[in-house]
Amino acid sequence: MSVLVCSARVLLGAALVAAAAVALAGCGREVPGYVAARRTLVQRVVASGRVMASARVTLGAVALGKVQSVAVDEGDRVRSGQLLLKLDDAALRAALDEARARVAEAAARVDQVRGPGARSASEAVRQAELRVALAERELERTRALAAAGSSSPAQLDAAEKALALARSQQE
Repeated sequence: MSVLVCSARVLLGAALVAAAAVALAGCGREVPGYVAARRTLVQRVVASGRVMASARVTLGAVALGKVQSVAVDEGDRVRSGQLLLKLDDAALRAALDEARARVAEAAARVDQVRGPGARSASEAVRQAELRVALAERELERTRALAAAGSSSPAQLDAAEKALALARSQQE
């Protein structure tokens, strides 16, 4: 008898669940359904704002002078070693001419030394050594300017020639 009671209870429970499902099916609203499919994802982002440089660089000159020409405009992209501007090289040319004149003076003194003045000969050698030292410093200065982009290759060549000439006069 207890099996019959349990079976009746299960049947009654199943009937109630079926009745509830039928009742709920009639009350609910219909919603759209979608089938999942594999496709590529396309995203578009629309935004507004300001673009800012990641770094700001301040330039300074190693040598003073009058700007002869400017090779770039504000905001241009530049690369390392690129010429930005050219300075007037009149002062460096004058210094080179002065060095050449000093070398010529030293040469004249060397010619005098070959005569009877041993003391003046040692003084001429000392002056020639000083001229070589001056030409070496001028060359180093010009190399530093060239490395900073403030000197032209012609100025560097002129400083190297002035040093070679001073060494030659010293010898």
